[in-house]
Amino acid sequence: ETPLHLAASNGAYHVAKLLIDNGADVTVCNCDARTCLDFAIEGEHEDVAMIIVKHKRSGEILNRIDSDGHSVMQNLIKKIPTVAKVVMDLSIERSISGTMDKTVVYDYSLLDPGPKIEYHLKKGSRSNFKCNALLTMIEHKRTGLLLHELSQALLDAKWRTFGIPLYFSNLFLYCLFVGALTYVTVSLRPQGSIVAHLQNLGPSSMSSMSSMPTDSNDGIGTCVGMMGNYTYYYPCFSITTRPDLYLAQLIVVIFTAINLTTEFAQMLRQRLPYFLNITNYIELFMYASALFYCTPPGSEPNVNQWAFGSVNICLAWCNLIVYLKRMPTLGIYVAMLQSVLFTVAKVGVMLLFLIIAFGLSFYIILGHEKAFNTAGYSFLKVFDMLLGELDYVEVFLVPIQNLRISYPFDILALMIFCTFTVVMPIAAMNLMVGLAVGDIDKIERNAVLSRLKIQVQFIDQVENSLPYMLRKKFYIRTEEKRQLALLTRLQNHIYDSETLIEVEEMNTTDAQLRDLKENVSDQNKRMEKMTVQMDYLMKICSELKIKLNQISDKNDTV
Repeated sequence: ETPLHLAASNGAYHVAKLLIDNGADVTVCNCDARTCLDFAIEGEHEDVAMIIVKHKRSGEILNRIDSDGHSVMQNLIKKIPTVAKVVMDLSIERSISGTMDKTVVYDYSLLDPGPKIEYHLKKGSRSNFKCNALLTMIEHKRTGLLLHELSQALLDAKWRTFGIPLYFSNLFLYCLFVGALTYVTVSLRPQGSIVAHLQNLGPSSMSSMSSMPTDSNDGIGTCVGMMGNYTYYYPCFSITTRPDLYLAQLIVVIFTAINLTTEFAQMLRQRLPYFLNITNYIELFMYASALFYCTPPGSEPNVNQWAFGSVNICLAWCNLIVYLKRMPTLGIYVAMLQSVLFTVAKVGVMLLFLIIAFGLSFYIILGHEKAFNTAGYSFLKVFDMLLGELDYVEVFLVPIQNLRISYPFDILALMIFCTFTVVMPIAAMNLMVGLAVGDIDKIERNAVLSRLKIQVQFIDQVENSLPYMLRKKFYIRTEEKRQLALLTRLQNHIYDSETLIEVEEMNTTDAQLRDLKENVSDQNKRMEKMTVQMDYLMKICSELKIKLNQISDKNDTV
């Protein structure tokens, strides 16, 4: 290790500054391939790390990946965010021409090393790489860094490059799938009972073939099938009689087949992490049930298909909310809904025991009433009463007055009913409402972080799903944005001079505060050094005093 390594690891600011000012090489690595900046970050020595990142050759050590698969920038974000902000400031170059044209050049290489680094890490069997600095900011709640101009520019660049096309194309295809599924359901749902309707078209003896239904006016005819000695009829149609229904079912089948193939590909790629995500199971069931529901195209679903279809149409529309979650404007409200549902699920464990407790009591007392004649119906009625549908007159008062509930069960029924009213609709429901409001308030306070988290996670998910060649093509290392003089003048008209002055004053104040902080840090270092020197002088003085006293005692003796 070099003297600079030792100075950085011990936080010796003045020593490190002296070494760097006299030409010490900041890019030298020790035997463990660690630089002086790595030692400064590990010890969280902000002042030492600051002078290293401001060195002209700091770019050579900032673009490194450590043994854990993390970039140097990620380590700065985790441990010394103030230095990370300075590095991000240095990654932006501004220039103003004589015609008032403004040019801003963003260097994204530190926040996003790119797919080549990922490829080399995979090739080197380092599968635990996590080089996305934006995800690190979210993990450690660095809202200030996420709102930094460089982070916002990187998000905007990725969103424009592949985020918008892929998101809206996926949204369009999914809306097409949901629309086709809904159209099939609404068009094919028979009037009345589905079971009775299908029984009328069910198996019949050969002698009753003369009663075969005829084609209807809506283009749905009746096909004949044989099952042993029985003939059965089922509604069917073709692409010529009902092209709209046939095409809708075909869209559902093709879409679900493609998505099931994609899900199986994700299983092979992600392996165990895929099975740890519950949403993957929901999507698998949704696509499989939709395929079963609309297969084969040109036929009306049977009883089992209608049963799966009733669940599938609900999941399909609910899953549309997941797509809306990725939109910057609507994502925050979807996050609020998810938070409330998680709270209800946690409190639901307690409510489940209360529902069983009151349900069994009412089952014993009111088991002869229709709403409580089985334990299962009793639990459902208690759950209905929990939501406010108490039905005091119908369920309790009328049976007591008609002597269907006699002593002592009438008194017990009223006592348990009063207890239930206080515990369930009042106490428990208010508890759930309070917790839900608290969760929403917490999300609103962290709305900025929540919105950025949704956006970053979506872009990272989309980027990881792309093949290596596409990621390499879409990768943006640097970006130049130019603001023409006309836009500059328009800005000057839109934003009044007072606002511009305030912005300039804020920037000046921030710069002054940073300088003041550095000066205070220097003064603290000097004070610590002076304190050590004073302690050393006091120790010398104490020893001199002891020796002088000894000499004085000897002289007195003589």
